[in-house]
Amino acid sequence: MKHSLVYKVSDLMRKHGYDFHEEMRPEVIEMQKEFASLDNHGINFKIMHYPDGSWVAKSTNVDGLLTGSRKQGEINEVIKDAIFTYYGIPPQYCKDGLLRNTGEPVKAQQTVHVTA
Repeated sequence: MKHSLVYKVSDLMRKHGYDFHEEMRPEVIEMQKEFASLDNHGINFKIMHYPDGSWVAKSTNVDGLLTGSRKQGEINEVIKDAIFTYYGIPPQYCKDGLLRNTGEPVKAQQTVHVTA
């Protein structure tokens, strides 16, 4: 999904200020309701690393949620993509901020106006 044209165009539009109101989409609301019903209010993964640098992540509390890659640096991105795909979220509503890994920093943007 991250490599689809729809996702890339939507992400670019978001960066230029367009708001898709993802939080109000029925698919996203349903996904978040299911998260709330899970242990620890989120999806847990067991990640297995291999000597060639590849890895596989399998959810321990959501049946059938499995993903992986050949690159270690893609773990967060690929897992988020798998979650959006699993829950049927259309590419234009796949906003990374809707999902956050435990320990992943929360990014905040602040504008400071200084006058003389």
